[in-house]
Amino acid sequence: TCSHQSPLSHFTCSHQSPLSHFTCSHQSPLSHFTCSHQSPLSHFTCTHHSPLSLSHFTCSHQSPLSHFTCSHQSPLSHFTCSHQSPLSHFTCSHHSTLSLPHFTYSHHSSLSLLHYLIFCSHHSPR
Repeated sequence: TCSHQSPLSHFTCSHQSPLSHFTCSHQSPLSHFTCSHQSPLSHFTCTHHSPLSLSHFTCSHQSPLSHFTCSHQSPLSHFTCSHQSPLSHFTCSHHSTLSLPHFTYSHHSSLSLLHYLIFCSHHSPR
């Protein structure tokens, strides 16, 4: 759902799916917008920081138990997320397809109980 708020520059898009909620706010005519993802288990905030391109994002994840930092590596498809906390380590891999957005998390314990590997499968339309 998109709501146009200004003749040239501003609009608000809200996406809702059974497993996740997205809200995107366009902040300038060409370049900047902020996207926030909220799900029952996590919160994401994505800030567009590329002046002329829609292909670069900085994403930060904050939850009561963890912190995530995500770097956008491809205009449409690939994300790499690294998690570091005093108690554990996580690695996140995001891949985008043309299906509806959702997140899948799988945990695998390493040699230590304080180390984990997370694979996050992120599917979203273009």
